[in-house]
Amino acid sequence: MMRFPVLTLLVVLMSCSSTPSVDSAPDSWQLPLLNGGSTSLSALTQGGKNAVVVFWQPWCGSCIAEMPDLVEAATRYKGQLSFIGVVSGPNDSVDEALIREIEFQQHLNYGTARDRELSLTRSFGVKATPSIYVLDAAGQVLYFGHEAPSNWANLLP
Repeated sequence: MMRFPVLTLLVVLMSCSSTPSVDSAPDSWQLPLLNGGSTSLSALTQGGKNAVVVFWQPWCGSCIAEMPDLVEAATRYKGQLSFIGVVSGPNDSVDEALIREIEFQQHLNYGTARDRELSLTRSFGVKATPSIYVLDAAGQVLYFGHEAPSNWANLLP
């Protein structure tokens, strides 16, 4: 009987790995922004910036807890890093009004994109939220973690 709890713990620990499933971002992607328009890796890295892609969900307490650090970094490194939040899932499983409310409450100073078909989420191999990726202009993963990096300065272009 002890095999099942140990197996369950092993599966949970493996899913919490901080090793990214990919070494680089998909070659080309474009997602609609919640407030209109769209974004892509090339748009985020325009002007030589690195991109910070934050996969999150409105029901994820850890995601909300990371937002103040992300907002602060987005302000501090505005000329060097571009931030985008990505909320995955079809319209019937995601409350966009709740996303907007969280954006307002957390003073989010970067956009939120919708990955309704889970294409980008799957391409990145996202298994848990928050999943934070820092990418260079070529799409190489410079950082992956489930919390904000402790030293943003190491991730600047």
